[in-house]
Amino acid sequence: MKTFALIGMAVTIMLLSISELFAQNEVANAVPIKMKKSYWFDLGLGWGGQGNAFDLGFSYEVTPNRLMSFHYSGVATNDCCEEIALFIPIENPMGKSAESVEVSYGILRKGKVSLFTMSAGLSYVNVETAGGSGPTASGVPILYYTTCPANYSAENEGTMGLAFRAQYIPSWRWGGLGISPYLNLNPKYTFGSVTINLAFGRMRPRNLKV
Repeated sequence: MKTFALIGMAVTIMLLSISELFAQNEVANAVPIKMKKSYWFDLGLGWGGQGNAFDLGFSYEVTPNRLMSFHYSGVATNDCCEEIALFIPIENPMGKSAESVEVSYGILRKGKVSLFTMSAGLSYVNVETAGGSGPTASGVPILYYTTCPANYSAENEGTMGLAFRAQYIPSWRWGGLGISPYLNLNPKYTFGSVTINLAFGRMRPRNLKV
């Protein structure tokens, strides 16, 4: 965990330092304007971990070109075993899955037709490890059948992690569709994902010159 923390701190400091250099240059050349802050919700589906990934988030521009984000993200394994009871199939996961809740802070860049963000923060991660190594359990014809190991089990563990996220969203004023890579470093199950995100909100408001 200490190694993860050091890596996270180093990356965060680097990103914030770079963002400050950009900000100083922008302030020096800026025309006085009345700022309208951006905010948006986003929902994403994609790939990550051992299978599929999802992301649900909200981002808010707290100061010019700086944002605070809240995200609920997860990755799920594609491997599974089946139980069939009275012809009704039930899929049980085999492998590792994870869900995380994060709060992050970072930089925001607004182009003429897009948004770009980079952020880092802390997350709480719930990791599920499911599976078994024994032989397939027996069944009862018609009533019950399974392909799961006889000693199948699922274990959940909670831990803290460091979250790193970027977003590139081609957009108009009130919405957009983009891509979001994500990395979560934690001592139980480090995972990453890439999702295609649908965003809606006040993406690129028109600011008024003073």
